[in-house]
This record gives sequence, structure tokens and C-alpha cells, in this order.
Amino acid sequence: MTEQTKAELLADALDRWHDGEIVEKAAAELRRLSAVEQQRDELLEALAATSVALGTGHNALIALKTARAVIAKAEGKL
Repeated sequence: MTEQTKAELLADALDRWHDGEIVEKAAAELRRLSAVEQQRDELLEALAATSVALGTGHNALIALKTARAVIAKAEGKL
């Protein structure tokens, strides 16, 4: 298993600290953001590899779609 992110560590600490609804929501949001960050990094790595390997033209469209997907995911739209 990979090392926990700071957001995941904070979420775990919040879970132990209090059982209230607000704390549960905060912990869940920290975990969601951590997962989005990991997915963003993976997508950006794929985007970089695609741009280098394929050059320009059609690949620019692929890069644009990938970038838009990363942004949408970060905004919670996906």
C-alpha cells in the first residue's frame, strides 16, 4: 500500500477526534480531494507522455480533452 497523503492523515485524525456530522463530512471531503489529486497526477503524466510521443495535430485535441477531464474531476464534476 502507498503512503498516506496529508489529506488522508488529517481525515483519519478527524474520524478519531469526533463523531459529529460536520467532522465526518470534512474527513470525507479530504479523502475525496486526496483521490482527485492522485488521479490528476496520473492523468497529467499520461498527458505528458501522449504529447511527447504523438507530437501535434490530433494529439493536441487528445491533450485538451485530457486536461479538461482533469479540471472537471478536480472541480467535482466527474
